[in-house]
Amino acid sequence: MPSLHVFSRKGGSIYGLQLITSFSGSPALETLEFSNVEGFRRLEINSSNLKRLKFKEYWLPNDGDDHSLEIVAPYIQHLEISKNLDDLKCRLVNVASVVHARLTFRITCSEYSSDSCPDDHQVIKTLVQEYFQKLSCATELTIGTWFTEVMLTFEGGLLLPELKCKCLTLDLHITKFYSYGAAILLQASPHVETLNITMATIDLDFSRCKVELGYLAKGGDIHLLSSFGFPNLKNVKVVSSSGTCLQGHLVWDYDELFKLSEFILKNAMGLEKFVLISRRRMCKRCSMNCASQYLFRLAEKLVGCPRSSANSMIICQEGAFHD
Repeated sequence: MPSLHVFSRKGGSIYGLQLITSFSGSPALETLEFSNVEGFRRLEINSSNLKRLKFKEYWLPNDGDDHSLEIVAPYIQHLEISKNLDDLKCRLVNVASVVHARLTFRITCSEYSSDSCPDDHQVIKTLVQEYFQKLSCATELTIGTWFTEVMLTFEGGLLLPELKCKCLTLDLHITKFYSYGAAILLQASPHVETLNITMATIDLDFSRCKVELGYLAKGGDIHLLSSFGFPNLKNVKVVSSSGTCLQGHLVWDYDELFKLSEFILKNAMGLEKFVLISRRRMCKRCSMNCASQYLFRLAEKLVGCPRSSANSMIICQEGAFHD
């Protein structure tokens, strides 16, 4: 499959591109990937043959206050935006053909520790709403931790459009996992048949402004959400990959993943299987099989939870190991 990879370190040659970057030629090109780029403000792709766009990380140049990027790609079917975008406000102007989207990036506050910080977070909340509006017809979505964090900023829940997604993957870090935001996303996804929850493998440590620290500390009570049925959800899979130590989660008061799992069992009327998979034999940090122990304990707790589907099964297993 013909593809083009555009890569640059900070200060690299991509900064020399014009602020408006348009791709309409190269009729054989099917995949376009940007990694660690900077400088342009509009990416326009008019080729009907180019089906995949990957955008990984963005460096903000010191050339003014315009920290925005517009993506116009009406024929793209697969979209991936990942890693840290700094305070770049990346907007999807036209992605009408996207069927599979992976959004695992994060945007930070551009006015860190300043009086206008709350205004910046209002822009971020609007951006999140726009993302789901533009991608409401996609059939497969992968959503990262940052989106569930932003949803905590909305009192009474985030107003999202009804998503047509049938396969939803939550790619989340276990120590920054917020069940409330994930539950709101599920409520907006009544067509979901398969839900995958993947515990990310990398520890992320970002500086937080006061606004972020405030709403993350406050959190959200998943039990205060209105009752909602997931009529089409049949299969749930929780996967613990390598790199995440779960020793500290073996004893919990009320674990976030347990809260979300309990919420799903209570509301998934046609659920058939709830599978928990450990893909690590031994943890390099605590020198024990903490992932398997954590998921087994979680499975034991879930067996006693109320379920909407009387025929659902809870399965705990060990998959292909990654040491």
